[in-house]
Amino acid sequence: MSEVLRYAGFGNEQTFGTPVPAQFHVDIQSASLDAPSGVETYYPGAIGRGLRTRRPGFYAPSGNIVYGWDIRTIAAMLRWTLGGYAFTEGASDEHNLHEIWGSADIVLPSFTSRIGKDLFEHVFAGCVANKLDLDLATDFLLATMDTVAQKDSKDSLAALGELLLPDEFPLAFHEVTASLGDESGDDISAKVRALKLSISNGVKAESGRGIGSRYPRRLNGAGRDVTISVELAYESLDHLEAFWGGASGPSDAGATDQIMRINADAGEDGSLALLVPSAHFTKVPTQPKGRDEITQNCELRAMTSEIDLEESGTAVQSELLASVLNDADDLEGESA
Repeated sequence: MSEVLRYAGFGNEQTFGTPVPAQFHVDIQSASLDAPSGVETYYPGAIGRGLRTRRPGFYAPSGNIVYGWDIRTIAAMLRWTLGGYAFTEGASDEHNLHEIWGSADIVLPSFTSRIGKDLFEHVFAGCVANKLDLDLATDFLLATMDTVAQKDSKDSLAALGELLLPDEFPLAFHEVTASLGDESGDDISAKVRALKLSISNGVKAESGRGIGSRYPRRLNGAGRDVTISVELAYESLDHLEAFWGGASGPSDAGATDQIMRINADAGEDGSLALLVPSAHFTKVPTQPKGRDEITQNCELRAMTSEIDLEESGTAVQSELLASVLNDADDLEGESA
């Protein structure tokens, strides 16, 4: 019998599609990243009614990885998803600062994923982040990384003692706060029942198809979309009025721009600050049901704005800036 040993390991690739060893591992909740289906092609022909000829077709693995994130590994996930990156050593209380924003470059960083699956290690080279969800709906903060890869292969399962697991603990719901409003912001933490920030890159495997290979030649990003879903206790008309853009009904000018900040405090291990400088409500339902408490399952969409980086003061154009303080080294190097 095999033991239950399921993990995910990740490493920065220097060349797209060339697998590298894992630079860190995480304890996964689940993983759908797998070999693709329907990869044989069939020539119908016209001799008889059955299929006579098949050939290997286009091949691109895909799927997600879900895990309870910690303050060290989340910086790498954000960097792979957003692309823009600046590193400052010893920026605060002996922690290093990782500033991460949405790059305009369609070429995203590639990485190798290694998924432990009890009997073998499933290796995926040429991985690109299609979508990252940071979800606060349960006791732990969950990250779901949706990935498209160039090719998969098998390797020997790592022993438990060989896994490079972070010392930092996964963060919990009570270690997060959120504010929404103008520059000063209103703390909405007491009203938030659930919150999810999603970054989507629009990566399509078919766009990397080219002659001379079964596998994607490239996996580029397309349009990026940053959205926020938040379930709020219904205590005021503030959010409905921001959706309207007026105090008594919809305004001709449309929704009011909001600044959203989400902060995660990992204590001595560091912190994460997510800044969305321009977001607007796209959905603010207020729907009574019997005598049940009313909650508002709202949605916001982020717009590109100019953001000043903390250390350099350099201005970047992005929908989101993630500032991570932790003890990890420069993510552009060999170590994550």
